[in-house]
Amino acid sequence: LVHSWASPTDTLTLARYKMGVTEVADNQYRFELRGLSQMLKQTIGETCQVLCPIKNLGDNRCKVTLASFQFTKTVYAVNGLFGITFDSDAAASGYYQYGTVEFTSGPNNTIKREVKVHTLTSGRAVLTLHRPFPNVTAVGNTAVLTAGCDRTLITCRNKFSNANNFRGFYQLPGLDTVLEPGLSVT
Repeated sequence: LVHSWASPTDTLTLARYKMGVTEVADNQYRFELRGLSQMLKQTIGETCQVLCPIKNLGDNRCKVTLASFQFTKTVYAVNGLFGITFDSDAAASGYYQYGTVEFTSGPNNTIKREVKVHTLTSGRAVLTLHRPFPNVTAVGNTAVLTAGCDRTLITCRNKFSNANNFRGFYQLPGLDTVLEPGLSVT
Protein backbone atom coordinates (compact mmCIF):
# COMPACT_ATOMS: atom_id res chain seq x y z
CA LEU A 1 0.00 0.00 0.00
CA VAL A 2 1.15 3.49 -0.77
CA HIS A 3 -0.11 6.40 1.32
CA SER A 4 -0.45 9.95 0.06
CA TRP A 5 1.14 12.51 2.35
CA ALA A 6 -1.37 15.10 1.19
CA SER A 7 -4.31 12.85 2.08
CA PRO A 8 -3.27 10.07 4.56
CA THR A 9 -6.60 8.24 4.25
CA ASP A 10 -6.14 7.66 0.50
CA THR A 11 -4.21 4.49 -0.39
CA LEU A 12 -3.13 2.84 -3.60
CA THR A 13 -2.43 -0.89 -3.87
CA LEU A 14 0.63 -1.55 -6.04
CA ALA A 15 0.84 -5.34 -5.67
CA ARG A 16 -0.60 -8.24 -3.69
CA TYR A 17 1.47 -11.06 -2.28
CA LYS A 18 0.95 -14.15 -0.21
CA MET A 19 3.47 -15.39 2.31
CA GLY A 20 5.22 -18.55 1.20
CA VAL A 21 7.97 -20.51 2.92
CA THR A 22 8.88 -19.07 6.32
CA GLU A 23 12.08 -19.89 8.19
CA VAL A 24 14.00 -18.66 11.22
CA ALA A 25 17.77 -18.32 10.82
CA ASP A 26 20.31 -16.27 12.78
CA ASN A 27 17.57 -14.87 15.02
CA GLN A 28 15.78 -13.45 11.97
CA TYR A 29 12.54 -14.36 10.28
CA ARG A 30 12.76 -14.83 6.53
CA PHE A 31 9.72 -15.37 4.43
CA GLU A 32 8.96 -15.69 0.77
CA LEU A 33 6.55 -13.35 -0.98
CA ARG A 34 4.53 -15.09 -3.67
CA GLY A 35 2.79 -13.14 -6.40
CA LEU A 36 -0.18 -14.09 -8.53
CA SER A 37 2.06 -15.80 -11.13
CA GLN A 38 3.18 -18.30 -8.45
CA MET A 39 -0.31 -19.81 -8.53
CA LEU A 40 0.18 -20.66 -12.23
CA LYS A 41 3.10 -22.93 -11.30
CA GLN A 42 0.99 -25.17 -9.06
CA THR A 43 -0.29 -28.52 -10.29
CA ILE A 44 -4.05 -28.66 -10.11
CA GLY A 45 -5.60 -32.07 -10.53
CA GLU A 46 -3.73 -35.21 -11.50
CA THR A 47 -1.12 -35.61 -14.18
CA CYS A 48 -1.42 -38.21 -16.93
CA GLN A 49 0.84 -41.15 -16.17
CA VAL A 50 0.98 -44.85 -16.91
CA LEU A 51 0.89 -45.88 -13.23
CA CYS A 52 -2.19 -45.46 -11.05
CA PRO A 53 -1.87 -42.21 -9.05
CA ILE A 54 -3.63 -43.65 -5.99
CA LYS A 55 -1.10 -43.94 -3.17
CA ASN A 56 -3.21 -45.76 -0.57
CA LEU A 57 -4.49 -49.18 -1.50
CA GLY A 58 -8.11 -49.57 -0.45
CA ASP A 59 -9.03 -45.89 -0.17
CA ASN A 60 -12.41 -44.57 -1.36
CA ARG A 61 -11.17 -44.16 -4.95
CA CYS A 62 -9.38 -47.51 -5.15
CA LYS A 63 -12.26 -49.44 -3.55
CA VAL A 64 -10.27 -52.64 -2.87
CA THR A 65 -11.54 -54.38 0.27
CA LEU A 66 -8.34 -54.73 2.28
CA ALA A 67 -9.67 -57.43 4.61
CA SER A 68 -9.26 -59.97 1.79
CA PHE A 69 -5.58 -59.06 1.46
CA GLN A 70 -4.54 -58.81 5.12
CA PHE A 71 -3.02 -61.66 7.09
CA THR A 72 -2.04 -61.91 10.75
CA LYS A 73 1.44 -63.39 11.20
CA THR A 74 3.88 -64.02 14.04
CA VAL A 75 7.52 -62.89 14.00
CA TYR A 76 9.77 -65.91 13.47
CA ALA A 77 13.13 -64.06 13.35
CA VAL A 78 14.51 -60.52 13.29
CA ASN A 79 17.15 -59.82 10.64
CA GLY A 80 18.84 -56.57 11.68
CA LEU A 81 17.04 -53.22 11.72
CA PHE A 82 15.25 -53.55 8.38
CA GLY A 83 14.50 -57.28 8.14
CA ILE A 84 11.77 -59.41 9.71
CA THR A 85 10.91 -63.04 9.02
CA PHE A 86 7.33 -64.12 9.69
CA ASP A 87 5.99 -67.62 10.33
CA SER A 88 4.38 -69.91 7.75
CA ASP A 89 3.21 -68.16 4.63
CA ALA A 90 2.12 -69.33 1.20
CA ALA A 91 2.13 -65.99 -0.63
CA ALA A 92 4.53 -65.87 -3.58
CA SER A 93 7.61 -63.66 -3.43
CA GLY A 94 6.68 -60.03 -4.06
CA TYR A 95 3.11 -60.38 -2.73
CA TYR A 96 3.70 -58.01 0.22
CA GLN A 97 6.11 -55.73 -1.68
CA TYR A 98 4.83 -52.11 -1.48
CA GLY A 99 2.42 -53.31 1.20
CA THR A 100 2.56 -52.66 4.92
CA VAL A 101 3.38 -54.33 8.24
CA GLU A 102 1.41 -53.14 11.27
CA PHE A 103 2.17 -54.69 14.64
CA THR A 104 -0.72 -55.76 16.86
CA SER A 105 1.40 -56.68 19.89
CA GLY A 106 4.70 -55.79 21.50
CA PRO A 107 6.42 -52.42 21.81
CA ASN A 108 5.63 -51.48 18.17
CA ASN A 109 1.89 -52.01 18.63
CA THR A 110 -0.16 -49.96 16.06
CA ILE A 111 2.99 -48.76 14.26
CA LYS A 112 3.00 -49.29 10.50
CA ARG A 113 5.88 -49.52 8.01
CA GLU A 114 6.06 -50.05 4.23
CA VAL A 115 7.59 -53.22 2.79
CA LYS A 116 10.48 -52.73 0.38
CA VAL A 117 11.14 -56.36 -0.59
CA HIS A 118 9.27 -59.61 0.10
CA THR A 119 10.71 -63.06 -0.55
CA LEU A 120 9.28 -66.46 0.30
CA THR A 121 12.04 -68.57 1.85
CA SER A 122 11.41 -72.06 3.24
CA GLY A 123 7.69 -71.31 3.61
CA ARG A 124 8.29 -68.10 5.57
CA ALA A 125 7.76 -64.46 4.56
CA VAL A 126 11.07 -62.58 4.70
CA LEU A 127 10.46 -58.83 4.56
CA THR A 128 12.86 -55.93 4.13
CA LEU A 129 11.41 -52.59 5.24
CA HIS A 130 11.97 -49.05 3.95
CA ARG A 131 12.30 -47.73 7.52
CA PRO A 132 12.99 -49.65 10.72
CA PHE A 133 10.51 -49.83 13.58
CA PRO A 134 11.33 -47.43 16.44
CA ASN A 135 11.30 -50.12 19.13
CA VAL A 136 12.93 -53.54 19.30
CA THR A 137 10.95 -56.21 17.47
CA ALA A 138 10.89 -59.55 19.28
CA VAL A 139 10.20 -63.11 18.19
CA GLY A 140 6.55 -63.91 18.98
CA ASN A 141 5.16 -60.43 18.30
CA THR A 142 2.18 -60.42 15.95
CA ALA A 143 1.53 -58.17 12.99
CA VAL A 144 -0.93 -57.72 10.15
CA LEU A 145 0.69 -57.98 6.72
CA THR A 146 -1.16 -56.17 3.92
CA ALA A 147 -0.56 -57.04 0.28
CA GLY A 148 1.17 -54.43 -1.83
CA CYS A 149 0.31 -52.80 -5.12
CA ASP A 150 2.90 -51.61 -7.65
CA ARG A 151 0.18 -49.41 -9.24
CA THR A 152 0.23 -51.13 -12.65
CA LEU A 153 -2.86 -52.25 -14.56
CA ILE A 154 -1.68 -55.89 -14.58
CA THR A 155 -1.46 -55.98 -10.78
CA CYS A 156 -4.77 -54.16 -10.40
CA ARG A 157 -6.50 -56.63 -12.72
CA ASN A 158 -4.81 -59.92 -11.79
CA LYS A 159 -4.08 -59.52 -8.08
CA PHE A 160 -6.97 -57.37 -6.88
CA SER A 161 -9.63 -57.84 -9.62
CA ASN A 162 -10.01 -54.07 -9.59
CA ALA A 163 -9.31 -52.98 -13.18
CA ASN A 164 -12.54 -50.93 -13.29
CA ASN A 165 -11.09 -48.58 -10.65
CA PHE A 166 -7.62 -48.30 -12.21
CA ARG A 167 -6.83 -44.58 -12.59
CA GLY A 168 -3.65 -44.73 -14.70
CA PHE A 169 -3.39 -44.09 -18.42
CA TYR A 170 -1.85 -47.40 -19.47
CA GLN A 171 -2.31 -46.70 -23.19
CA LEU A 172 -0.40 -43.45 -23.04
CA PRO A 173 2.51 -43.67 -25.51
CA GLY A 174 5.96 -43.02 -24.10
CA LEU A 175 8.38 -40.41 -25.39
CA ASP A 176 10.22 -43.05 -27.40
CA THR A 177 7.05 -43.68 -29.42
CA VAL A 178 6.10 -40.03 -29.77
CA LEU A 179 9.57 -38.90 -30.88
CA GLU A 180 10.29 -41.76 -33.30
CA PRO A 181 10.30 -40.40 -36.86
CA GLY A 182 7.92 -41.81 -39.43
CA LEU A 183 5.48 -43.40 -36.99
CA SER A 184 2.01 -42.21 -36.24
CA VAL A 185 0.32 -42.74 -32.88
CA THR A 186 -3.23 -44.00 -33.24
